[in-house]
Amino acid sequence: MPCPAPIDRPDWRARLETVAVAAYRALGLRDYARFDMRMLGDEPQILYVNVNPDLLTDGRSVFVAAAKALGIGYGRMASKIIEFAAVRMHHAM
Repeated sequence: MPCPAPIDRPDWRARLETVAVAAYRALGLRDYARFDMRMLGDEPQILYVNVNPDLLTDGRSVFVAAAKALGIGYGRMASKIIEFAAVRMHHAM
């Protein structure tokens, strides 16, 4: 399965991102999560939300593959997740 999935309509990417961010906020998620989405006509549909996706380096992690597709290496990805949590924890104190 290619990552990210090929999008044959440029307007879909922005719509998918908007829906994912809105759902992330509405669900009160923190630090990182993975959304599995499909298009139904022109409307994004969230099929599944994984609030703690695996971060294994064995080639099976979709989250790690997505980061790699964006040009983000494993170390930087892990550092950003830790940074998000540290900022959140600092604001909670």
